[in-house]
Amino acid sequence: MLPPMSKPHRIATAAQLDQALAELAKADRRLAEVIARIFGRMKQKVVPFDPANLLAAEAVTLRACGLSAPKQKHMKTIAAAILDGLLDLKRVRRMADEDARAHLTAVKGIGPWTADIYLMSSLGRADIWPVGDVALQAAVARALGLRKRPNEKAMERLSKNWRPWRTVAARLLWIHEDALRREKREAQRAKAKRAKPAKKK
Repeated sequence: MLPPMSKPHRIATAAQLDQALAELAKADRRLAEVIARIFGRMKQKVVPFDPANLLAAEAVTLRACGLSAPKQKHMKTIAAAILDGLLDLKRVRRMADEDARAHLTAVKGIGPWTADIYLMSSLGRADIWPVGDVALQAAVARALGLRKRPNEKAMERLSKNWRPWRTVAARLLWIHEDALRREKREAQRAKAKRAKPAKKK
């Protein structure tokens, strides 16, 4: 008999996000630099970082955080929806997958891909399959030996037998594709190194 699956980690609060970022920064200095450039600027400029303060932030402030005009617009639209109660993230946690996706995508600025990634990553849903993710489509094509990248309808059909663990399948395929690309790059570097003529003494 297999042991019970451990409960997946979830990021449900700002404190948990801070903890995760701190541990990532500690684990890898390169990530610390990325975090400092992205989250550091935002948290310094928008204090505290919440929907109300994001709405009040001026365009020049958000631009200094690296946000383009379209991204600023989308973020403010989402922040306003949270404050108005049109987007209820606590309620989303209790909804079935399809209902949660519909609730999220009803807000302008949140598309199907964003909703799926939120359900996968933030809520830890087990059976989310982002059919529109181009990287996942490419990973599926390579792993299954397909002649071309499958479209959204084909992605849905191919994943039919993977329910109710399609989130795990998606992560597995992403990791597999990354590993294959890394191996290819390493092989190319090794080949180039062998082909490089030795320096004359």
